This record gives sequence, C-alpha cells and structure tokens, in this order.
Amino acid sequence: MLRLMQGKVKGMLAVTAAILLAFIMVVTPALADDFDVNAGKLTVAGLKDGDQVKIYQVVVTEYDAAKNTLSNKFADAGNYGGIDFTAYSKMGNDATGLNETANKIATAVAGGATTASTQEKTATGASVEFTNLKAGQYLVVVTNANDSTRVFQNTIASVEPTVQNGAYAWPADNTITVKSGTLDPNDPSNTGVNKRVNGADNIDTITKGDTVNYTIDATLPKYAVGATDRVYTIADTVASGLTLNDDIVVKINNTVVNAGAEYTINKDIAGGTFTITVSNATLLASGGQPIHIEYTGKAADTVTYATAGTNEAELTFSSDSTTNTTKKQKDTTHTTFYKITFKKVNAAAITEGISGVEFDVFKADNTKVGHLVTGTDGAAEFDGLAAGAYYLVETKVPAGYDLDQTPHNFTVTSDVQANTFAGTVQAIDNITNNKSNSLGLPITGGPGTIALTAGGLVIMVGAIVYLVRARRND
Repeated sequence: MLRLMQGKVKGMLAVTAAILLAFIMVVTPALADDFDVNAGKLTVAGLKDGDQVKIYQVVVTEYDAAKNTLSNKFADAGNYGGIDFTAYSKMGNDATGLNETANKIATAVAGGATTASTQEKTATGASVEFTNLKAGQYLVVVTNANDSTRVFQNTIASVEPTVQNGAYAWPADNTITVKSGTLDPNDPSNTGVNKRVNGADNIDTITKGDTVNYTIDATLPKYAVGATDRVYTIADTVASGLTLNDDIVVKINNTVVNAGAEYTINKDIAGGTFTITVSNATLLASGGQPIHIEYTGKAADTVTYATAGTNEAELTFSSDSTTNTTKKQKDTTHTTFYKITFKKVNAAAITEGISGVEFDVFKADNTKVGHLVTGTDGAAEFDGLAAGAYYLVETKVPAGYDLDQTPHNFTVTSDVQANTFAGTVQAIDNITNNKSNSLGLPITGGPGTIALTAGGLVIMVGAIVYLVRARRND
C-alpha cells in the first residue's frame, strides 16, 4: 500500500485485499519516461481446469505529473453498496472487514452497479494471467468448473507499480492465490456429496426384509462474511422397493443438530424422499465443517433381481458468496438382489415335477427369509436374495409323497451386472421326493405335526378295537 508520507514513499505492491490503497498518496519518485500506466499484470493462482475468472476494476490509480502525485478513487463512486472510500482505504489488515467489504462490492458488481473495465478468462491449468491492466485495484471473482464443488472467496487485488531504482516500475511478478472452501472432504475436483449404503458405494449383501444403513457426507462451504440467502440443500430419494424409516439424524462437525435454527427438513416418509436445507446463519458460522446425515431403510418384499435398488443424494449449493448461481452434485448407491430357480421332482422319475410342495427359505445363520410353493411341473423361484449361503426346508408335500425335512443347502454367487447393477437368475440343484406308501394324505412338516398324526392314528385304531370287542360282548 502506498501511504501519505512526508516527502517519502513507503509502499509495496499489495497482492491481496489485506493491504489497501490510501485515499491520496504523494510520491517523490517520478514515473519513468517509458513507463506505461496501462501495462499492469495480475496472475490468479489456486485454480483448476475449467474455473472461470473475472476481474473488475473497482479502484482507479491516477498520476498527476504536475504535482507528481498518485491518487486513488472508486471506479464507480457510490455504486458499491454504500461503502465509503475513505473508510475503505483505512481498513489495513482488518481481515473480517475486508472480507465483508469484498463481498459487498462483489454483490454490487453482480447486480450491474459498475461499468468499470472487466476481463474474463477460463483456466486451463492452475492459474490465469491478465495483462495490460490499468493501475488500481481489482475485484477477483472465480466461478468453479461445472464438475467442481469449490466455493471461492471474493478477493481484491492491487495492480500497482513499485519503486525500483528511484522510479516506479511494474513488478516482475504479481500473483494472488485465491482461496476456496471445498464441499468434498476427499477430493475437491470430485463429487461434492458422498452417499453410502452399509458403508459402501454399492452392495449385494442384503436380502429382502433386511434393514439398510444409509449415510450422506459433505462439507459446508465457506461463504464470505455477511453473505446472505446462500443455498445449501441435500435431497435424498429412496428407490422403489426400498423403504425409508423416520429416523433421520443430522450432524455438523460430529455434533447432532436439531431441526429448527440450524436446518429445516421436508420429508415424505411414505414416498421415500426428504430434503434438508441448512440455514444461512449455520453456513456462515460452520463453513468448512463436515455435515453428516444418517438414516435407515428396509428392503421390501417387492425388490427384484431385474432392477437394482437405486438411492440418490443430490446437493444443491450457491457457487459463490454473492450471485444467485447454484450448482448441483449427485451421488448414487445401488443395492443388487438375486433370484433362484429350481424344480421339485419325483425321485423315481426326475422328469416328473411335483406341484404344491412348500418350502421355507433360511439364511445360513438360520434366519428365515421367506416361503415358497412349487408351481406347475414342480417349478419354483425366490427373488430378493443377497449373495451368500442359504438352505431350504420342506414344510408341506401333496398327498402321495414323503415329507423330506432335510435342509437343502445352496449358494447365491455375487454377479452384479455392469452399468445396470442388476442381479442375475441363478439355478440351483433340483430337489427330489419319494412317493409314499401312506394313506395318501397331504403331509406338513414339523415333528409336532407328525406326532399329532401318529397320535390320531393310534386313537382311530383303539376306537376300532373297542367297537369290535363291544359287538362280540353283545
């Protein structure tokens, strides 16, 4: 900053908004004869490919050759949100005040309040360079690339000559590094929202009826002090077949926060959707801190191998501290299921299917998954299984067949289809039954049932013996 001195200049080039110009500066060194006041240079660093950088001249530096003085003024006096230039020039290293002032100026500029010169460039690397700039100060506004989730801070950069060998000259290097707050705790160039199901991107390890754990993670952006009406919402949609439980928990910086002041929630539990909106006050107070959302769901009976259970979280956020521009980022999880098929056949004639046979389906840990009945020609199927080990147990057979209560083990192999995340139909070994020499009644499973049947036969035989003896006695 160049400050008013008594016949001396004590100044250095200010490369960030932390050092501001004085209102009027008297200088001893003169401009060199070949010095071009319109040949300033500014390099903006800290960028990624695709970032857009705009610079607006907000302060003009003028040289009065007759008086040998440099003076500064707003490029558009009175058009920067009511900011007084005298107060502005005295801010020095007041970081909070500078941040808020830069944001006010950026808001005014975004609203069309200035006609000052503007240049715009798109980064093809980590920096962009602006040349042939008039001496003064420039508001630097960076908009992140379309696939990026960084929110850049508004910055005011000085483009001024420095004293070299008793005369003013442009410095060889004039670089500022813009700061950004990332919404992604892992990679700012990747997605800004991290959705997980049972701790993974995609799974095929749950069976219909199982509880599913979902999490959403992101980082709140850092907006400028005094920023208003910033948008930050996370919307979540559970796919058909996966139900949503009403147990949503929100944490900011690992602390549970309640709906109200920190955020609002609009939810449709039956429809499987909810939207969380973080308040503007929370964004300003908690910028840069992680936000974590967790809830549970359930794999319903309607899940199928043909369509993966898709769960999508969508983040919508203000891309800067001033404009109404928003960007979206999405992350999706997939839950894959499988279907088994087999036939129940006559052991003596394996081409002869047996219809009406009933089975219970169990996981290897003896958790019952469901029930099935063989259809025409003994064909059977069961959908909504995870990859893993299972077994079948007969519970009922039609008349003329023996009930086989031996567990029939089978394994579902992980076989997620590329791109669609659908499962597959997997055929397991056919199961045979022997025809019985019994009375031909349908038999249902379980030792209790068999005991009752045997007991009934004993009673019937006893009744017949009693009747025969009674007749003889008569």
